[in-house]
Amino acid sequence: MTLGEKLRQIRQQRGLTQAEVAGEAITRNMLSLLEHDQAAASVKTLRYLSQRLGVPLSALLEEETREGNCLDAARACYLAGDDEGCLAALEDTALPLGEEAKLLLCRSSLRLGWEALAAGQLEEARKALERGRDMAAQAQYAGQGEQEEAARLALRLSLEKGRDDGELEAWEAALAPGERQRQRLLARYFLREGRLREAAQALRRSQSADGEWQMLTGLLEAARGRHREAVESLQRALKQPLDVPDRKRCLSQLEQSALALEDYRLAYEARTAAEK
Repeated sequence: MTLGEKLRQIRQQRGLTQAEVAGEAITRNMLSLLEHDQAAASVKTLRYLSQRLGVPLSALLEEETREGNCLDAARACYLAGDDEGCLAALEDTALPLGEEAKLLLCRSSLRLGWEALAAGQLEEARKALERGRDMAAQAQYAGQGEQEEAARLALRLSLEKGRDDGELEAWEAALAPGERQRQRLLARYFLREGRLREAAQALRRSQSADGEWQMLTGLLEAARGRHREAVESLQRALKQPLDVPDRKRCLSQLEQSALALEDYRLAYEARTAAEK
C-alpha cells in the first residue's frame, strides 16, 4: 500500500474530510496530491499528518523500510531542533534501536530536560534526564560530551530541589576545572551552602555580563549584606534572558533586598512581577 493509499484509507476510516485533516499547516489541494501519490511529503509534513489522523508516524511508513525511515525522520527532527519529533519518530517503531538512534534519543532527551528546567517543569526535566542517561549508558557512540551534559543537568536539578544527592562529586570528576558552566554550578552550590568565599571565586572564574552571572552576583552580594549592590546586579539580570526558576529567584531576592533598603515601591514591584 502506498503512502497516498494509507493516508486516504485512515482519513476515511476516521470520517474526516481533506480540509479537516489539512488544518492550517498544509492546503487541502496538497493533501489531495499526497493521497494520489502525486507529491512527496517531507518528514515534517508526515509527522503533522500522523498527529492530525491520530496514528503513529510509523503507520505512514513502508513496512520494509520503516526502520530507515524512522531514523531519517528522527535525524531530520533533531537537526531542526524538534526534539519531541525526534523522540516520537524513534519511539513509534517496535524495531530494535540502532546505535545512531540511541545517540539521538540521548541527545534529544537531554535537550528536552534543559527546556523543561528552563520552564520550571522540574519533574518533566527529571524524566528527560533519566531517559537521556539510560540511552547514554546503552549507546556505544555516546561519549564524554553526553556524560558531561547529563551530569550538569543532574546537578542543576538537584540544586533546584535543595539537595545535591551526591551529584556534585561525580560531576566534579567529569569536568575540567576551568570550564565556565562548571564554575557557575559550583557558585550555585556554594551559595546554597553559605560558602561565600568559594562562591565568589567561582563567579570570578566565570565572569561575564550575561543574566545568570548578574543574578548569581546579586545573590552573593545580598548574602554579604550588601543590598544596594545586590539590587543593581539583580536589576541588570532581569533585563536579560533567564529561565523560570532563576527569574523567580531573582525577583524574590530583589524584593528582600529592596525591603532591607526600605525601598517599598521596588519591593512591591518585584513581588507583583513574581506573582505574574
